[in-house]
Amino acid sequence: MDVKYVVPDLKTALTQQLFPTITVWNRLEGRPRENDFSRALKAEVRDPLWMLTKQWQLGEFQADDAGSPVFAKLRMRTAPVTKYQPGGAATEPFESNVPMEVKAEQRVLQWQWNGQKMRFDLRAQLGRQWGNMLRDSGLPTYIPKYVVQYPITLPPQDETSDYIYAHRQAWQQYAALAGRAMDGGDLHLYLLDPAHHASDGIALDAPGDEGTLDTLGLEFEAWFRGMYYQPAQEAAWKPPYLEYQFACSVPRLERHARSALVGSGGSQDRFRRCESVDYGPSAAFADGILAGLCQRLVFVSPSIAGRHIGADRGLGGDE
Repeated sequence: MDVKYVVPDLKTALTQQLFPTITVWNRLEGRPRENDFSRALKAEVRDPLWMLTKQWQLGEFQADDAGSPVFAKLRMRTAPVTKYQPGGAATEPFESNVPMEVKAEQRVLQWQWNGQKMRFDLRAQLGRQWGNMLRDSGLPTYIPKYVVQYPITLPPQDETSDYIYAHRQAWQQYAALAGRAMDGGDLHLYLLDPAHHASDGIALDAPGDEGTLDTLGLEFEAWFRGMYYQPAQEAAWKPPYLEYQFACSVPRLERHARSALVGSGGSQDRFRRCESVDYGPSAAFADGILAGLCQRLVFVSPSIAGRHIGADRGLGGDE
């Protein structure tokens, strides 16, 4: 070998960097030499016996018969939830036509904050809905009148409106809606009083339009209640814990299921439901009908917010 390629003291050479070099890595891979890749994509195995011998060498054939179940047939007893208690509030009947998430996570819409209007996206949506209802009823000429009666105005720029002009997006939202859109939120808040009517303050084109507008106002409120489920109070939401706390009753099972929806950082699951069951008699849970159910299940391995949950977890674990 040529003497210039011999390094007598390799440690000293590396420490003092006596021989600057450029390291090049080459990857061994198959490179088809034809334009047709059909055979290359097959990934053909040339020596399957070698693979079997390597499995034998590493002890992969020495396994236990301890597989997980795939199918199971279970017989369960079910009973409907009949009572609901948000936080520490009074117990109330559970509405079967309302999803549990809607019942527990309902929040009161805040239309103002510190005396200033907010929720302009929702206000514009309600105004657009009211305009559509007027068009469908053959009363499109009333739309400009309601824009004037329930306006969205851009306040003058002074020290009292810094919260708008100091924030570019807030100013853009005001400027886009001012003079063009109707404040449907103000109409909704006005109609919450049973003594108020949708035709109040509106110059009528015909005397018979008053009853039509008042009827549309009732339909408008019914649409809002169906679109936004509003509670009397936020009893389930607990700001100090950043979670919803509520209790549900399961009749005839003599147990009380307490649940809490806890905020989760997962990208797919918004909440993590933690449940615990207290066994014992309860007079408040004495109604309802217990039903039997026979069902075939497929076992899976669930996970929430990156956590792996075993398939054998019961009611006391995370769902």
